[in-house]
Amino acid sequence: MILEERNTSLFANKTNSYMEICRDNIWQSIRSSNGSIICSASGFIGNPRTDILQIIAYPDIESWQTSQGAWSSIDNSLIKKETVRILRPIDSDSKSNISPEERKNIYEYQKFIMDPVYLNEFTTCFKESIYKNFESLGISFLGIWTLASSSNPLEIIQMTGYDNINHWEECRLKIFDTNNESDELWDREKALRDRLEEITIERSLNLVKSIVI
Repeated sequence: MILEERNTSLFANKTNSYMEICRDNIWQSIRSSNGSIICSASGFIGNPRTDILQIIAYPDIESWQTSQGAWSSIDNSLIKKETVRILRPIDSDSKSNISPEERKNIYEYQKFIMDPVYLNEFTTCFKESIYKNFESLGISFLGIWTLASSSNPLEIIQMTGYDNINHWEECRLKIFDTNNESDELWDREKALRDRLEEITIERSLNLVKSIVI
């Protein structure tokens, strides 16, 4: 599986026109190429609303290439700037498709920068200290990815979904709640989270608002 990350910055008042083309043309082409729209969202906190983020999963590079012609149907007068990157999952729980129940209203897009030597350690620390709480808190895990091409430093992207902004705020507090855990378990999870901070050179977080698929 590979994923396309498409970041599109639109001119003012062009969002509706852009999304109409996506719904009527592009998304149909993506699906006919065996692609699956993991996320389509607009800027909410951290980016303007005219910024559109789309994460699309494909079974292979050939399927991705087949789908690309559909994007030419978009009038350039709508788009101020656009970047497209190919990602690969670094964990088997990353989604290749999303059910209606897993789609949420708000998504957290979190980026971590680190030395590539720490990739496996990062994945282990994340899975055993933070990810394990997602299901019980009603968090939808979309995936954790890195660039398909090698890079140094390494960029890791993690996306999770929430019902609303209050749900997101509550989850950020509860992930670190120790009331129902033994001291030994809490100490281990804290050590893993501390290690995540140590190996991360830089991190950023944006919230985006879901666009109806």
